[in-house]
Amino acid sequence: MKGLTVEAWVRPWRLDRLVGVISQEDKQSDAGFALGVGKDGYVGFFLGNGKGPDDSVIHRTAPGVVRVGVWHHLVATWDGRTKRMWVDGVQVGEWRFEEAVDLGEHSLRLGAMGDRGEALRFLDGDLAMCVVRDRALDATEIQRRFAGRGLEPARGTDVLGCWTFAEERGEEVRDVSQ
Repeated sequence: MKGLTVEAWVRPWRLDRLVGVISQEDKQSDAGFALGVGKDGYVGFFLGNGKGPDDSVIHRTAPGVVRVGVWHHLVATWDGRTKRMWVDGVQVGEWRFEEAVDLGEHSLRLGAMGDRGEALRFLDGDLAMCVVRDRALDATEIQRRFAGRGLEPARGTDVLGCWTFAEERGEEVRDVSQ
């Protein structure tokens, strides 16, 4: 894997615990990726290297970058050397990460995380326009996506999945990336 972008629009209704936004990981494994929102409004970005420990593969923004009841555009990128976090078109974190990434074979979860194969840490809030790409978007692309207000599905050969949540009701969402 040469790069990754994980993007979502989220409006949390509470910020008293860690919750998943987009994840493909399991708490019992050192593989996968996860974008989450934690207590007091920090954003966390996990990239598994297959060997841990968690402190070397999880990076967090300062508290307060996400607020209750407000829509936020979250973007986490990794270009093979550096992890970056963006909130509402502004870069809020940057960390060196030159590890090989091990994605494992975990289920993808939108609005949740995984532990021992079960979904948990559910988002209590709204979620829209979730996108996973196999490359890191640059600052201009991220700012353009933010300016678009989550109304345009992601397109291109780098898009691994795009879930708009246009269904608005029901238990199934459709990947519109094909």
